[in-house]
Amino acid sequence: MMGFLMILVVLAVVGLAVGTQVNRAIYDWAWFVEVSPSPFACKPRMMLSKFWDYVPVLPWFSRRNLSGKSLYPSAVEGASPEDLEFIPALGQLFWFRATCIELLCGIGLPLLYWWYQSGGLTGHAQHLNLLAGENTTIWVWFVFHSLLLTLMLIGAVIDWDEKTIPDQVTVTGIVIAAVVLVAWPNASLPELNYNGIKLDSITPYNFFSPRDVEPWHLQPLGLLAVLIAWTFWACLVVPSLWTLRYGPAAALKFAIASVLQPTRKRSNTIASRKRSIHTVTKITFAIWVVAMIATLWLWNEAGPRWLSFFSLSCSMALAGLGTWLVRILAGWAVGNEALGFGDVTLMFMIGAAFGWQFALLVFVLAPFLSIGYAIFNYVMTGESALAFGPWLCAAAGILLIFWNPIWNDFTSRQIFGIGPALLLIIAACLLLLPVILSLLLLLKRLFGLA
Repeated sequence: MMGFLMILVVLAVVGLAVGTQVNRAIYDWAWFVEVSPSPFACKPRMMLSKFWDYVPVLPWFSRRNLSGKSLYPSAVEGASPEDLEFIPALGQLFWFRATCIELLCGIGLPLLYWWYQSGGLTGHAQHLNLLAGENTTIWVWFVFHSLLLTLMLIGAVIDWDEKTIPDQVTVTGIVIAAVVLVAWPNASLPELNYNGIKLDSITPYNFFSPRDVEPWHLQPLGLLAVLIAWTFWACLVVPSLWTLRYGPAAALKFAIASVLQPTRKRSNTIASRKRSIHTVTKITFAIWVVAMIATLWLWNEAGPRWLSFFSLSCSMALAGLGTWLVRILAGWAVGNEALGFGDVTLMFMIGAAFGWQFALLVFVLAPFLSIGYAIFNYVMTGESALAFGPWLCAAAGILLIFWNPIWNDFTSRQIFGIGPALLLIIAACLLLLPVILSLLLLLKRLFGLA
């Protein structure tokens, strides 16, 4: 008992330290931020740091006088009064939010560990011995999911602040998911298998769950699916310019040029700027090459690690593809960006880490979580646009905590158990989406709300 309490105390201290790095990343990874109030910042700091400022929670109360200060000082010089309101600045309660984040991590990490040790993810603490590699699997779940929840917390706050989700969040999450799930296939979410009313086994769920594993994933078709999945992800994540304004041929030419950044042939001032391949492009290409090598190696091995890698790769692609199609169709229907591209990359990460089934449930749950705030925000400010990323992250966290009753007690049989018919339902929903959104937009115009 004392050993368990000591672990909780250590994890509380680690959680507080993690919270300081979450606050650092919120400003360091943000796109429209030049300076940071965090004492651990890599960007220029807004305030000199003393020794006690490096202790979790303590520094933020003394930094409350920074409220209202610009996070983009270079844009303030020469800006008109109208433009100043669009320049990001620290809110009045930024220090309170930062304090709450560090306390949340300090309290949440030991609670999460206690939850896993008590069988929270399976709902059956007395049957944890049915897990393959029981203690190791529980620790891997705890560390793996803690890292993912931390990344989602960073991404959610940044998206809330500036409606962007940085690649540092999503790409890092995908890499962590790939490494963990290949190294320890049992790190996938648990699926409970019953023999009548008796719990017979606890196995990691996969791409085919809750149905039996299809043998085609071992065939060349399975290999091709994984290769296409990683290539699709890389093509979407790489920063590029796509426009059909000048025709398909020119669109492809512009896209390639925007990725490779060749030296301009003209000698004017604009052309003289140094051009180089974007860092994200280099990292994405490196990950893609490693993924291609790993795919061939694991497919040839044809063991549990291949099924795990196959599942995470195809789930990643399906989650990203579905969100991307919703973004395109919804944007076409309303004539405006209805879903940010950061939400697409976030769903790539959620699909890779938790599976396409989990990602689908996240995408269904998130709008219900956001609708109350969306109505409140519209009534108070008249603003209908809101960041969707925080609600996707909140939905992922809720589904993870309530995974056992949601998956094992209901959706695995009632929804995903219907098999291929589910794909037809999803396809029908995608086709109906622009029609429904167009009708809603028409109604808004009729009532003068557009």
